[in-house]
Amino acid sequence: MKGKLFLATILLVVVLCFVSGVGYGEIIIPPEPSRTVGELLGLKIQYEDEPLWPYIERIRGEMLEEISFLKLYNVLFAARIDYMMTNPSRFLNVNLSYDKHGVFKSSFPESVDTENKIIVMIADNRDIFSDKSEIALLDEFKRNLEVVYSYVSDIATNLDTDIVAKFWSRGWIPLGYFYQGEYHLWNE
Repeated sequence: MKGKLFLATILLVVVLCFVSGVGYGEIIIPPEPSRTVGELLGLKIQYEDEPLWPYIERIRGEMLEEISFLKLYNVLFAARIDYMMTNPSRFLNVNLSYDKHGVFKSSFPESVDTENKIIVMIADNRDIFSDKSEIALLDEFKRNLEVVYSYVSDIATNLDTDIVAKFWSRGWIPLGYFYQGEYHLWNE
């Protein structure tokens, strides 16, 4: 009996070694530092005769800002993973990022300002949005965004002002967006 239990345990361990993990294996590249080593050495040589304390404080401030953004990206990535792990059979393809300089503005209508906002991109990988009419589609957008927001509510304290979202169909066709508390269809 002990031999069969031991053999079953070994087989279970071997089978679990070949089970793939949940997710897409996407690698998020952290932002590059604002200063290279050469630039820092150039600044050091330039200010060599002056007291170094103001120089050190400026560099320290830049480093702290970059560290805070890396922590923010880490929190957003962890929120995405938590969303997928708690909804393993019904999660949508969700990407979360922070737009410090308004880079995502070009992928939204002109009236949308994405600067200093958390950007949520929700792609329909399960055909949830495909057979919905306009009102039902807006309700589905609202329901899905509120679920995603529950995972980032610690850092985004107000859904209406801190979040900008875009909804895509399975074929990466934009269906709608969320901005300043209102849900809009893309073709409006």
